[in-house]
Amino acid sequence: MKKVILLITISAVAVCSVLVAQQTRTEVTKKPFHVARFVGEACARAFDRLMERNVINFPSGSATIDPSSRRLLDALASVALRCDRFTIEVAGHTDNSGAPDMNMQLSQARADAVAAYLGEQGVARPRLTARGYGSARPRADNATAAGQAANRRIEFNVSG
Repeated sequence: MKKVILLITISAVAVCSVLVAQQTRTEVTKKPFHVARFVGEACARAFDRLMERNVINFPSGSATIDPSSRRLLDALASVALRCDRFTIEVAGHTDNSGAPDMNMQLSQARADAVAAYLGEQGVARPRLTARGYGSARPRADNATAAGQAANRRIEFNVSG
């Protein structure tokens, strides 16, 4: 009895097209540039969905990740591992309380801590950049406690 091995080759474009069709449920383009863009957008949406109702917690004035955030960080690492063709910026933000230079340092240290955690979970470090923005990019008005809480955040920006 002879064993026959059948090799099926699928182009990277076809694989990406299937991914795009599953993720966007829209008509799939055959152009590789557009396929990569849509997959990147799907990765960005996956990060956004996780972060829209969740927060990575840190003690006040500290860059030590609170243990309560581990489950969220593990889910974020899973997304990053699935989006392995893209670079990810971990962006740290603060409210406007305190000195601007301290906020910049704190936001950078928090972004560094999150990037380090993702790296420990297997995300390739060259794909991760950490950047602190301090209070320069507020999401909400810093005049209220709720606004300040919304401005203390980590964001994920996907590119490439």
